Amino acid sequence: MKTSSQSGFTLLEVLLALAVLSVLAGLSWQGVNTLLTTQDRVTAQQNQWLVRDGAVAQWRLDWQALWVDDTGLTVPATQWDGNHLILLRRAPLRTDTLDDGLMVVAWTVRDGQWWRWASPPFHTQGAGQAAWQSAVQWTQQNQFAAQALALLPAQSWQVTYRQGEGWVNPGSSAGSIPSAVRLRLTLPASGTLSVDVARAPPSLERP
Repeated sequence: MKTSSQSGFTLLEVLLALAVLSVLAGLSWQGVNTLLTTQDRVTAQQNQWLVRDGAVAQWRLDWQALWVDDTGLTVPATQWDGNHLILLRRAPLRTDTLDDGLMVVAWTVRDGQWWRWASPPFHTQGAGQAAWQSAVQWTQQNQFAAQALALLPAQSWQVTYRQGEGWVNPGSSAGSIPSAVRLRLTLPASGTLSVDVARAPPSLERP
């Protein structure tokens, strides 16, 4: 005697199917989570590169705009005390005039950060002396801190000047203007960043 086959699923089959679906859903979520984590890590790394490149670009601009003409100012073009570097540079052009004045900038590594301090542009000798003194006070006593900006996490740094055919400590070349500067910045996670910057030739300097 034949028995007719029953239609539908048994309870065991339904439970087995649910278990398989649960495993597949878990594997799918793990894959999506891995993709999202990787994307976040890549985005964070790209942002770090952008911050680093922006800081280095500002360093290059400061050196390439170094003011070396003899204008009667009683402040030097550069000053290095072993950890703080102060520069006298041309101010960025913001109008249609040929000269927007000069400004003083200072760089240092402090509290785990690479810092840049900048004065407002000036046009007179008295204002230049005041700007230089403010930069010195920032390097020594952290005064005028509102004019400073932390650009990049850093542990330490080293600066050397190009003089003739070699590289020398800035402290041993007081009063002389380097043809190039070498920066070695120790970063907390990615090792040492090394950057060489040549000073802009006189033909490219703004009158």
